[in-house]
Amino acid sequence: MRYVYRLLREEGLFLGSTSGTNVAAAVELARRLGPGHRIVTVLCDGGAKYLSRLFNDTWLEHEGLLQLRSKHNASTKGSDGWGRTRVA
Repeated sequence: MRYVYRLLREEGLFLGSTSGTNVAAAVELARRLGPGHRIVTVLCDGGAKYLSRLFNDTWLEHEGLLQLRSKHNASTKGSDGWGRTRVA
């Protein structure tokens, strides 16, 4: 779920949970394989059909998921969040 919010915030892509899962798997695979490999994934769903849940703070809070959206912000210090180190 964190990649759905990251892609919206950082790239302006309004995607659904399946796309977020695909990106998370692609990032994990890229980390395992290391530099020099090309990873391809599919962004197969949009966020519009998730407005009543995934993008609804009331629903997220009820499900105990609201903190996951803000938790990512604290975990990316020192890197760009995609596995690369930030250079000032």
